[in-house]
Parts: sequence; structure tokens; C-alpha cells
Amino acid sequence: MVSEINLKIKKLKEDISVKSKLDNEIVVLERNLKNEEIELSNLEKKLKKEKKDVDNLNKTSFSNFFATIFKNKDEKLEKEKEEYLNVKIKHEEVLYNINVIKSDLQNKKEKLFSIENCEKEYEKVMDEKISILKNNGDYATKENIKRLDDKLNELIDKNNEIREAYGAGKRLLEEVVSAKEELEGAKKWGTFDIIGGDAMSSIAKQSKIRKANIKFERVSQLISEFNKELGDIKLNSLEFSNVTFALDVFFDNIFTDISVQRRINESIDEIENLENKIKEILYVLQDKDEEVVRNLNNIKNEYILFIEEAN
Repeated sequence: MVSEINLKIKKLKEDISVKSKLDNEIVVLERNLKNEEIELSNLEKKLKKEKKDVDNLNKTSFSNFFATIFKNKDEKLEKEKEEYLNVKIKHEEVLYNINVIKSDLQNKKEKLFSIENCEKEYEKVMDEKISILKNNGDYATKENIKRLDDKLNELIDKNNEIREAYGAGKRLLEEVVSAKEELEGAKKWGTFDIIGGDAMSSIAKQSKIRKANIKFERVSQLISEFNKELGDIKLNSLEFSNVTFALDVFFDNIFTDISVQRRINESIDEIENLENKIKEILYVLQDKDEEVVRNLNNIKNEYILFIEEAN
């Protein structure tokens, strides 16, 4: 039973290799065909022009009359015929090349169609062999399959956790950047307010502060989510304290303006520090993801090789 499956696996691996080669060859042939067809189209236009030049010299015309008088009509006619023949020869060559490419393409596509499902068949046969080895294999074979299964599942889970953490970090980063933009808007209006702005500048500043406060609440929630995900993969969590503002709605004077402006600047510094921390952690997560993917591929290759060679 296993020996028969091994023969199927060997044949399917050969088919997969052939399919990959055929795919590449078909891409090259289709590109060459397109180029040759463009060349043929250009030659057909040129061929019509050269034919017209020859026909014109064979007709009785005013220019032919002078060409005959000066005894150069035959010379011109021979030259035009030669140019026409050269283009015609080139045209025939390109037409021949197109037919050869089309024939080659058809053959390769037919062969490709015959092995179109080889990858799926390979997976199906491999699953069948794994099932047989798990049920009927010797102790060492069963233990090695279990070890590889456990390692694969462990790496897949780890990969999912890292990507979930990365996604949470990206959502947090987007919200932090948005909060910083609101604070920078408040800072701009606050500066204008201090140097002699009007009621509109004060209202605009307060609106930006309120929006930043709402963003901070969302940031706080997302930090909790991000820290939870980081805890799942045993990475250090973030620390961040929310900043709130006592809006200067009823105390609109230079002293409260300066105080609020100072607090806005402090908040911008804090949010920028948080932004940098998040980016650093995201870089770490990217490195971890790449490492896990490499390990996962190595285990998969080890698993495949073991199953293919097992008897």
C-alpha cells in the first residue's frame, strides 16, 4: 500500500516540477508571440507601401515619363522591387515564427492542462499517506509525526498571536497619530490665541482639545488591547497615562491660555514618546514574525521530506 503511494508521490512531484517549468515557458512564449505579432503588423504596413511604390513605377504617369526620358526608370523599378522583396522575405519569416510559437504554445498548454491539478493530487496523496503512517506505522514513525505535528501547531499558533498583536499595534498607532494631529491643531490655535486671537481662535482651540480628549480615551482602550496581545507573546507592555484638560471656557485670559498651551505641549511630547514606543514594538513584532515564518517553513519541509521517504 505504502509503496504504491510512494510511486504516486514521485510521479506527482515530477508533474509539479514540469508544471512550474511549463508555466514559465508559456509566459515567455506569449510575450514572444505578442512581439512577433506587433512586428508582423508593422511589416504588413511596410509591405503595402513598397508594393504601391512598385505599382506606381509600372504605371504610366507624369513622373514615369521623366524617369523614362532620363533613362533611370528601370533602375528605380529594380530598387523598389528589391526593397519590396526584402520586406516580403522578412514578413514571411515573422509569419513562420508566429505559427511555430502558436503551435508550441498549444502543445504546452495541452500538456499543462493534463497535469493542472497535480498540486491538489499531491496534497491528497500525502494526507492519505500520513493517515496510514499514523495508524499503521512503527513506533518511531508515529512519534516523529507527533513531534512534527506538535511543532507545526505551536508555530502556527505563535504566528497567529504575533499577527494579532501586530494588528492591535497598528490600530493603536493610527489612533495615536490622529490624537497627535488634534493636539498639534490645538497648539496652533493656542499660539494664535496667546498673541492676540479672537473668540473664534479660542473656540477652535477648545474644539481641538475636546477631540484630543476623545482620542485619548480611545487610545487608552487600545493600549489595554495591545498590552493583552503583547502579554500573550510575552513582550513588555506599554505604560501610558491619560492627559485631560480643564478647558478655559470661563477663564479666557493670558494666564490660562499660557497654562493650557504648556499642557498641550507636554501632551504632544507624551504622545510622541508613545508613538515611538509603539513603532519600536511593531519592528520587534515584524522580526519575530519573520523568524517564526522561517521556522515554520523549515518544519514543513522537514515534515514533507519525512513523509515522502517513510516506508
